[in-house]
Amino acid sequence: MAYFLPQVIDRVVETCGSHLPPTSYLRTGLGARAAELRQQADAAWPLARSGFVKIGSGADEKDVENLSDEAFRSLVDDGFVETLGIDIKPDTCAEVNDISEALAPLSTAQTVHLIAVTLTAAARGDKQMASCARNEAEPG
Repeated sequence: MAYFLPQVIDRVVETCGSHLPPTSYLRTGLGARAAELRQQADAAWPLARSGFVKIGSGADEKDVENLSDEAFRSLVDDGFVETLGIDIKPDTCAEVNDISEALAPLSTAQTVHLIAVTLTAAARGDKQMASCARNEAEPG
């Protein structure tokens, strides 16, 4: 989550920016959160890679696992947000702004954790969303 969240934020800002007032959090503050996450991308990559390998993105796990780190990271950077199919309608941009603003007081780590736990819980019952099994031995 920490690795690709900046790309998701960029897509949200791109989609909703013109549909919100210039003073909205999405237009004034959300970009700073994405920049903060980008600074942590290198540190987040090993765990992200492991997650992408486990999920497999519909490919043979061995094929994905054997890609060089550089090639795999490029693949993720170029296609994962597209694969997610983020489809935000203009009439929902105000809610997206409100949610983003509500998360603003949380640290970046807390925000990533909350989003990851929420998506993982939602994915467990959804056959179209890939999710790694929860490891009860590890926190979060």
